[in-house]
Amino acid sequence: MCILWFMATRYKAKIPCTAPTAHQLFDILWSELSKWHGQMDPAFGNQFEYTSEKFYHKQHKEQWFCVPRTSRKDSPEALQGFHGENLLFILEEAAGIPDEVYTVAEGSLTSKDNYVILVGNPTRLSGFFYRAFHQEKKHWCNLHFSSEDSELVDPAYCERMAEKYGKNSNIYRVRVKGDFPSSEEDQLISIDVFEAAAMRDLRPTGPTVWGGDVARYGQDKSALCKRQGGVILGFEQKQGLDTMSTATWFELEAKKDLLCIDEIGIGAGVVDALLKNGANVTGINVGSGAEDAVRYFNKRAELYWQLRECFENGDISLSQLDQDTLDELKSQLTQIKYKFSTGRLQIESKEDMKRRGLPSPDLADALMLSFAMGFDAGESVGIYSVPSEMAYGPRLGHGTNPFEEIM
Repeated sequence: MCILWFMATRYKAKIPCTAPTAHQLFDILWSELSKWHGQMDPAFGNQFEYTSEKFYHKQHKEQWFCVPRTSRKDSPEALQGFHGENLLFILEEAAGIPDEVYTVAEGSLTSKDNYVILVGNPTRLSGFFYRAFHQEKKHWCNLHFSSEDSELVDPAYCERMAEKYGKNSNIYRVRVKGDFPSSEEDQLISIDVFEAAAMRDLRPTGPTVWGGDVARYGQDKSALCKRQGGVILGFEQKQGLDTMSTATWFELEAKKDLLCIDEIGIGAGVVDALLKNGANVTGINVGSGAEDAVRYFNKRAELYWQLRECFENGDISLSQLDQDTLDELKSQLTQIKYKFSTGRLQIESKEDMKRRGLPSPDLADALMLSFAMGFDAGESVGIYSVPSEMAYGPRLGHGTNPFEEIM
């Protein structure tokens, strides 16, 4: 209907359409176009010609048209080169279309009457379709439709899906309610767990601890996280600092509080400078071997998984953070993925996240590093001081254990 409306009301309109597969594009979308074109008022419908490869104005075949274009991650150029005053991109099953394809289309949106329509089930918690409803929602008009409220859906369908999968399942959320899933199978921290922490009030206890993630130049930022017990008190970020400037900034903020810094790469220079000045700093090599080398690929995986358990156990409060910081941290933490490599848990690297079109998780890393010496830094309970059989004890949690299925 959008295609026919735009074609009939915009002079020399151009409408490129795409979908993740040829089946979705041709067997579903393109066949629907044929159906509704046949039901148009002849005054409009007779102006246009439908073929299996193009829908166009009979008098302006090369300038006034709608075309289907399958596109893949390895060939995003299928949507390249479309320009015009009246341009409409339609992306069907948008959650399954790679970011690379959308990036190409986005470069063509240069005129006032250029639009994009994203249609689909919200199956993923990452990608441009997800961001259109979250971080970038101010740029979009978001519409949401639930099968529970639709007169077009047989109520028996909703009942059958609820009975088969449960109303709290992700399948029911996505396929019936049209909501994004609460988590993906390989998602480190789910949205619902994060949002619970954002609304949780805890009392700050114990010493103040800082986590520091060091970046130098480029788009990445150096970040500091300040926490007391399970209460995250705040974050600071700076961009473009050299080693000594970063060390000075960290020292001024943390003062004599414990500061845990990733000492890989440029972070080593910051640690050395702080140690020379007598700061209370500990270097954490997240690329080194884990304490529990049987379960974790490296220290980074071990620390991030124990952070996940603190979230799941209700040991973390984010209620002190301002909304902008909370949104940025949510975007970073809920998009980190994990996998198993040779039977050990491995956390997605920064490089892999960037290849997915995501920014460096600077805030998330700073938060993780603030827990690197244990929940109660300086006390007997901690990641490095407890025996392996206590790794899932009262403080670090009894959260979901992915190892039960493979051990």
